[in-house]
Amino acid sequence: MKNKVTNKIDNHIEPIKLVIIYPADPLGVIPGGVDTYIRGIIRWAPDEIDVSLIGITTDIKHRPTGKWITCNIGPKEFQFFAVAWEKHAGQRSTLPLSVRFIAGLAKYRPKFKADVLDFHRLEPVIFYLNGPPINLFVHQNMQILQNPNSDILWGRWPAAYYFLEKFIMSRISSVITVREDAVEWYQQRMPELGSRVKFVPTWVDPLVFDVGTEKQRTVASQNLRQEYGLAIENRIIVTVGRLDKQKDPLLLCRAFLNLYKKTQDVRLIFIGDGVLRPDIEAFIIQNKLVDKIILAGLRNAVEISDYLKGSDIFVLSSAYEGMPMCVLESLASGLPVVSTSVGEVPRVIKPGINGYMVEYGDVGGLATVMSTALDKTWNTNSVSTSISQFSAPQILSEVYENYLCIARV
Repeated sequence: MKNKVTNKIDNHIEPIKLVIIYPADPLGVIPGGVDTYIRGIIRWAPDEIDVSLIGITTDIKHRPTGKWITCNIGPKEFQFFAVAWEKHAGQRSTLPLSVRFIAGLAKYRPKFKADVLDFHRLEPVIFYLNGPPINLFVHQNMQILQNPNSDILWGRWPAAYYFLEKFIMSRISSVITVREDAVEWYQQRMPELGSRVKFVPTWVDPLVFDVGTEKQRTVASQNLRQEYGLAIENRIIVTVGRLDKQKDPLLLCRAFLNLYKKTQDVRLIFIGDGVLRPDIEAFIIQNKLVDKIILAGLRNAVEISDYLKGSDIFVLSSAYEGMPMCVLESLASGLPVVSTSVGEVPRVIKPGINGYMVEYGDVGGLATVMSTALDKTWNTNSVSTSISQFSAPQILSEVYENYLCIARV
């Protein structure tokens, strides 16, 4: 499928070779917006860009380590090289995945030809500074390292991270961040970056997430309730994401408990996995919420789309965010969102039109706003069209144009 980029390209015969280097498996089920973002870059790439990915595998039988293989996302073909195996996606291992990924790069040293290298983490960039032009995605305002709620490993050594960041960014071609305030922060710290750092919002894939027909929504609602033995009158709150400190699922559990004490027809479904799953399970047992809070585990994008169509509201209880794709995916599905007011969430949430916001940490406030959202009658089409400007083809056209520009320098 072609998009706006295609019509902007003149006199360009051979496609440029874009190599993405990040511990992702676009054919696996891994929680996290970065993996979704990379999957979208591959899926929507125009003919002028030939994409390859050096990542990890969650299926060593079909996508083994140490060799280039041809894969597909929809009709889009790309080359994939896995340098590490992640057996339990969503769980934190003793040795961080980022460390194992860099070790895998050193072990296999995958050979490739590239016109542009694309990174979504800072650390691996240092090994490729003498190669082709580099674009770096920053999916967060890294001032968050100074926030006590941050669970980013670099938070233990923020000064070291900022030193490495400045060293690398002074030597690469472009930086794209999904936080607009991060652009100002970088330009204040590193004015030499100038226009090389830019804000590009995240997006939603319209081929996966849409409002659907009334019949599709009814079937999704019935199937979801049948899967978990819920009554038709039960109202379903759903959330999607890693079960970790950033997403603060225990805040949502406490708010749900407050809500449940007032109205027993509500149910909460977590989609995702992570290090806080045992804590959530303990909370469920301690507060006698078995079958009231449901841990659905990891789900693929199509399954998540059905969950969103079948639920009543979506809730995000994060301590901090970049521009969370799960919020856009929910809204595109016609599902109103209740969220903490973090990151770029205020850019997309229009109170009373497609959802509500609450300050992070306010358990009672979150419970109250969830109740308000559940009691309100929403126009699903209005909820969906409220974020129509964040469609993948529209947003990613700027990303692809950036690749093409730096490849020609």
